[in-house]
Amino acid sequence: MKDIGILLLLLYPAAADLKKREFYFLPVLAGAAVLFLAFWKISGRTPEAAALLTGTLPGAAMFLLRLFSKKGIGSGDVLVLFLLGFLAGFEKTFITMFCAFLLTAGAGCILLLLHKAGRRTQLPFIPFLLAAFLIVSILERQV
Repeated sequence: MKDIGILLLLLYPAAADLKKREFYFLPVLAGAAVLFLAFWKISGRTPEAAALLTGTLPGAAMFLLRLFSKKGIGSGDVLVLFLLGFLAGFEKTFITMFCAFLLTAGAGCILLLLHKAGRRTQLPFIPFLLAAFLIVSILERQV
């Protein structure tokens, strides 16, 4: 149930990133707040502050990458990773981020080989994050 809510939250920014290369902060933040409160009420327990903070470490790493890359990583990518870590936890977010990097790299290589993109072509990251989260969620259920 939690994964479905997170997938639905990722769907909107992924579509906007893919179609318009834009990110709308307010709807995503509002959706994350609603999901967090719903998860909290459904589980019946108060989330631990340490778990919430460690969950945001992948987002913090992405923020540092953003600082050192020249327009390579958007602020929406960073915010989505922070929210994902806050909602899904450190381990799942870290694995998702790693898988999203691999998917993005794979897509970039294919586009380069097909001469559909150059080395400086920017790819939207949030759709790959959505796909990676879906893959990780499915594999998590299998194990």
